Amino acid sequence: MSRLLLLHLVPAWVRLWPAWLLRSLHRRVQLLQTIRFKSNFPKGSEYRRLSNLCGREFTVVLPQLIGPRAVTFTSVEGLYQGLKYTLTEQFGRGQMLDGERGVDTLVAVTSEKANKYRADIQGGFDGKLSCMVAKAIKPPKAAPQDDDGVLERLQRQAGLEAFAQRVLLKQNDKALVLLACQLLMYSENEAARVLLLSTGRYRLEEQDDTGDFWSISRDGTVGRNANGQNLMLIRRLLQTSGAGGGSSAEEEPVLRRLSTLAHAIFSELEDLMLGRRAGSCRWNPLDVTTGLETRGYEEVLLQVEQELAPH
Repeated sequence: MSRLLLLHLVPAWVRLWPAWLLRSLHRRVQLLQTIRFKSNFPKGSEYRRLSNLCGREFTVVLPQLIGPRAVTFTSVEGLYQGLKYTLTEQFGRGQMLDGERGVDTLVAVTSEKANKYRADIQGGFDGKLSCMVAKAIKPPKAAPQDDDGVLERLQRQAGLEAFAQRVLLKQNDKALVLLACQLLMYSENEAARVLLLSTGRYRLEEQDDTGDFWSISRDGTVGRNANGQNLMLIRRLLQTSGAGGGSSAEEEPVLRRLSTLAHAIFSELEDLMLGRRAGSCRWNPLDVTTGLETRGYEEVLLQVEQELAPH
């Protein structure tokens, strides 16, 4: 139904309401068709496990970005954060930046207490640790005489001597890296697929009080909800392929489609991630003068879907 027709259906007296009130009413209606989630919200709900921090094991082979061997990660967040650094495999299951061993490593190089990280792992949100590792790491110190930061202290740990930061990507490119990580996980993890498909056609929003690029505020005025957009794309791919969430032979083409899309995205981005070329991916053009992104993530994601995953 067109907006013009809808406008004619609205009583004249309603059209005189102030714009802020109409926006508020629209948001209230939208929330009735929305599932909002975060690792700690809604309290007690399974939808918390839509979070990238949730423990979801999956195995990847990314020769250029990680190495020739298959590596198992315990969460989407673990792989996503790990790809920001060399030695990505150390964010894999049982390695120096994962699980209980990862807690010991982080405590050794920061003043943080171990208990809160162990509580997250025991609660099934293994990815919180890798997120906190990334938050603790600052850029390399500017001069030798400066105090060591977390990065330098990590490099003194046996097995992490070659640990270093990779090139910082543009924001939309980061979101596509996350999408590729999510696609790989959903292509392997049946429980995650079942939960995602259980959301039906509800809008998915990552809950945040203030809103940012990844999430959206409760009133819908701040944030881009990039993470929610990624999940809705993956759900759409599963739904349009007739997936039921299982792992039977009938589901195999659908799961292979997710994996193929992930590898196509990584193939486009890996030269940027490894510093072999500058700029951005082909779906995310930059202004030639300022170097800033010229498209919103919604537009970038739509082009990726149309090019790599047409219905």
